[in-house]
Amino acid sequence: MRSFQQKGREHKRALVQGFRVKSRTVVVSTNLTGGAADINEARELCHDLGAFIWANENRHFGLENINIVGATGRVLSTRIGQAGKVQ
Repeated sequence: MRSFQQKGREHKRALVQGFRVKSRTVVVSTNLTGGAADINEARELCHDLGAFIWANENRHFGLENINIVGATGRVLSTRIGQAGKVQ
């Protein structure tokens, strides 16, 4: 039986459609539509991704910002800089 944590990771992977880098920003395309629950999912994904892109072994890539984009192309969550708040 899968743990709660494993199910959570699988759920997040199901949301993500792709990644791209635009200048110093990681842009994550998702299948989220933009409802209140989707905004919370996008913020959580943005927070989790920050831990990855700002890890010491990844700092040399020079990535500074994160945008989580919904299925319609609208930005659902963003983080500007390492010290920035997830919005």
